[in-house]
Amino acid sequence: MLSSAESAAPASPIGRGAPPAAPLTPRDVMTTLRSVDYPADRDDILRAARADGLDEATLRLITTSLNGRSYNGVYDVVSAIEGRGSSTGIPR
Repeated sequence: MLSSAESAAPASPIGRGAPPAAPLTPRDVMTTLRSVDYPADRDDILRAARADGLDEATLRLITTSLNGRSYNGVYDVVSAIEGRGSSTGIPR
């Protein structure tokens, strides 16, 4: 028999807990990158990514892929990320 707390909890399609967030798309990342005022460094890009709510995996990718140099635009950032052997799915 279920306790009253268990029976009152709404069912989740994947069991207990919140449903997973919608997966991040390359378009989400591009939208964030386009919102940055270039030239920008890694910290500027991370600040924009956090403000736009990009997921932790994407924040880690940015942190590990970009160095301290200045980036001149979206495709400069994407090239740096893809140059690290990552498959971002971001259109070029």
